[in-house]
Order: sequence, then structure tokens, then C-alpha cells
Amino acid sequence: MSKFTDLINMRKHVIFYFHSNNEDTMMKINLKKCLPEAKEETTIAYYLDITKNFELAKALKIEQFPIILIFEDGITIAQITNQDFTPSEFFMIIEKKESLEEKKPFPKSESLYPMRQADFLKNGLHDLLDYLSKKIGPLNDKSMIEIGSYAGESSVIFGDKFGLVLCVDPFIDDYDENDPTCYHAPMSVVEKAFDERVHSYENILKIKETSDEFFTNATNNKVEKIDFIYIDGMHTYEQVKKDIVNAKNFLNNDLRIIGGHDYSDNHLGVKLAVDELIGTPDMVFCDTSWIKILQ
Repeated sequence: MSKFTDLINMRKHVIFYFHSNNEDTMMKINLKKCLPEAKEETTIAYYLDITKNFELAKALKIEQFPIILIFEDGITIAQITNQDFTPSEFFMIIEKKESLEEKKPFPKSESLYPMRQADFLKNGLHDLLDYLSKKIGPLNDKSMIEIGSYAGESSVIFGDKFGLVLCVDPFIDDYDENDPTCYHAPMSVVEKAFDERVHSYENILKIKETSDEFFTNATNNKVEKIDFIYIDGMHTYEQVKKDIVNAKNFLNNDLRIIGGHDYSDNHLGVKLAVDELIGTPDMVFCDTSWIKILQ
């Protein structure tokens, strides 16, 4: 990635347009409209065929294309997935200006930020929940903890099924150097997206704490045990191990079910911690979610 690091530091703003077979999409046309107005000495754009740059796209965790990534001073500041983005929205990002158009509430502008796409999570999580339902029956009278909720895409999927969902996330900037998602948008923006997304769910409770803080406080306050815990917080080997140990001690004795996200070679810390502490998962799903029913 050293050459890539050099590229993203060539200008203050470096823009990558990932495409397939160089097709002329509306996204590409709109980007080309924006570039002549951008300052040449501070902005440069690259057009990359994803089929020829697969490893780079994989490293950047690109889940869909065409897509535009915008770097500022070597750090990702935005991702555009909306084909019909406007020049005013583009310059709002790179010049920190207010949009010339009517200011939109955050959820309608969400494509400007690289939140995890609900479509990416949807199939894997629904498969996980279907699997779980077949094993233990209906989930609407069950409780769960989600460690790491980010913008709430997965939280509402859980909220549609479980009777109670405790979402544990400190919403702290730069929380995990192993997870590029944490650099993609300010966590204040991410937290706002979470609040907007879950506000109508009475069964979802936001707990703004680290997982360590939560488990300590919950133990001290003798909070009732939980039926299912889903781990998607920090991705370091050490922290995943701590989350698994704490989760195992906090599970309902009748239903000892644990799961999580990112069980893959792209997150070896996660995979090694899971394998070491609980063994191979019972099932790994298409979004790299995993589940284990403990004996």
C-alpha cells in the first residue's frame, strides 16, 4: 500500500473514481463537471477500473461500484455512492461550504458519507436471524447486546426481531486503527445517523460507553443476563478476546449464544480471537457475520 499512500498525499484532495470497464455513468459525468472548478494545485482525480485494481478495492473495503472516494491530507473524508450528486454537494465536502441547494436533513445526504450500506449487511444478518430463529424459536421475547452499532444499520435489523436491543458504542473518533470505517466520517455524524435511524424503535436502547465500561457497569448494577451478544466493536485481537470473555460471563445460562461480525482473513485479529476462545463458529454468513451456540 506504500504506492497508494504516496498517491493519496500528492494533493490536499485526492479523488478516486472506481468503475467497471470504463463505463460512462452519471457519477462519472457529474464528477467531470466538478473537476474543472476544483483548484488544480490542490485537487487531483484518478479513474480506476475495479477489475484491474481488485486488491486495492478490497483493501479499501469497497462494497459497491461505481463509487467515488475523497481523501483530504491522506485521510478518507467522504464516499459518494449517489449517482446524481450535485456540484454543490461535492464542493461542500472539499471546501467545507454549505450546500447551495436547500439544506437536507442528514439521512437524505447519507450517501456522502461511507456508512456501512444496509444492503451489504442485510442478507447476512437476516440469514443469521433466520438461523437463530430455527434453533431457539421466536426472538421477540429475547434480549440482545450489540457491541459496536456505528450508524445503526444493523441495529434496526436486530430491532425488528428482538424484544430488547442494547446498542453499546462510545461513538469516539479514531477508535480502531484496524477498522478503516472509523476514519470515514466524524463520529458525531455517525452518532446522529444512528439516532435518526433508531428513534422510532422503543425496544432499542443506546448505551454510549465502551464495551469494557458497559460490562463493568452492568455487572456492578446487576443488570439481567442477556440471551444473545453480537460483537462488532474494536477489531484488535486483544479487544475481541476481552469482549468474548465478558460476553460469555454475561449470557443467560439457558441461552448461551454469541456472534459477531468480520470473521474473515481481512480481520485476522477477530478470527484468531474467536477460534481461540470459542472454536470454529457454527455458521459464518455472507457478510462475515458468525454465530456460536455455546454448550
